[in-house]
Amino acid sequence: MEKRKGTLFVSFATQKGGVGKSTFTIYVAS
Repeated sequence: MEKRKGTLFVSFATQKGGVGKSTFTIYVAS
């Protein structure tokens, strides 16, 4: 369940765009 939630967050953040945000998302998802 945690992993699925993380993936959803990554998808949302990626759609929003932003290099800094993407890096932060990847860090959180790791």
